[in-house]
Amino acid sequence: MVRIIISGLVCVMSLTACNDKQRINERIATAETVMAEQDLESSRKICDEILGASNDNGISATEYARLSILYMQFYENSDDSDALEQAVSCYHNAVILNPDSAKSVYDRLPAELHKYAFALSLIVSGLDNPEKISIDHDRYVSPDSVGVINDSLK
Repeated sequence: MVRIIISGLVCVMSLTACNDKQRINERIATAETVMAEQDLESSRKICDEILGASNDNGISATEYARLSILYMQFYENSDDSDALEQAVSCYHNAVILNPDSAKSVYDRLPAELHKYAFALSLIVSGLDNPEKISIDHDRYVSPDSVGVINDSLK
């Protein structure tokens, strides 16, 4: 009798886990759709809830990669540093969980979203591999030279 009850609980827990994973995927799809409709606030709320509602959350590499692109869009539209941090975190999680799945998501993005994957890869590369600056190398750029450069671009 106890084995039957335990087996039943395991089945229910397995179904719940599958439903949670399916719900995460569906919620990301909803966030992507809402983003395409230019409702950034609703899309951001969905993404924040997905990340906030889960501890070890069961988010797959593919889902993390999709979330990273959404957070890059939030960052572009709001200049919110938290959105950029979330994008980088999602990127790292995706690559750690399954680099091939993450790469597949980034490779299959529609053309209009490629810029987000490219920018994210540059940002992550810069953060993960900061340039080593030698002590004797002068990296100082005077404000005057920046002004001259900016004036010449106008």
